[in-house]
Amino acid sequence: MAGFTNLGDLWLQNNEISDISALVANIDLGAGDYVYVTGNPLNKSSLCDDILALEARGVHIEWTENPAIECPEPSVVLLQLAALATLSMITRQKSSASF
Repeated sequence: MAGFTNLGDLWLQNNEISDISALVANIDLGAGDYVYVTGNPLNKSSLCDDILALEARGVHIEWTENPAIECPEPSVVLLQLAALATLSMITRQKSSASF
């Protein structure tokens, strides 16, 4: 899915899809695009992270809730992502300083 451009509306309902990370990897999905993944058994990463990432880019996404999966509050997820980005930046600075 990462290589497809100009998708606009993406209808993927009822297809036994559990992982939508490929949609997040598609940088061309953004504001004004619509993704429909209702009726799919989305995994925790898709429900808790990928949907938020797509919504943050302005994608309108419809999905089916899974009451068996609990997601952390979005603010916690964003704090964790910020911490990971900072750690990654520090790691890169240390490795480039060692040359």
